[in-house]
Amino acid sequence: MLMILDYKTGYAKISEVEIGEWGEIITDPDKIKAFQMMSYAYMFHSLNSSESFKAGIVPFRSLEKEVFLFGYPGTVGNGTSRKENVINTQALDAFKEQLHQLLYSLFDLQIPFEAKVE
Repeated sequence: MLMILDYKTGYAKISEVEIGEWGEIITDPDKIKAFQMMSYAYMFHSLNSSESFKAGIVPFRSLEKEVFLFGYPGTVGNGTSRKENVINTQALDAFKEQLHQLLYSLFDLQIPFEAKVE
């Protein structure tokens, strides 16, 4: 299976690349790496016809650990939830919806810009 990898020279944590629900990808500043990986996946998919693939981070500061794969909420046949790592059309559509919401909010004159306090 094709895998898009992002090599990070700094620190990375698995919690930064897994989301519990799709809205977090644009609202939670700690999920910027997840947003970045899905952006790469979205751009790749727009130029290629791969049905499904994975995306992950290789943290150089902790090479003894495995690749941190992007994870998102999926469901098992009986309706229970689990983390999914394979990026497919449904995942790309969910990301595209979040991306549109983010872009619309950036251009909405009724929503003021806010400085994020760290």
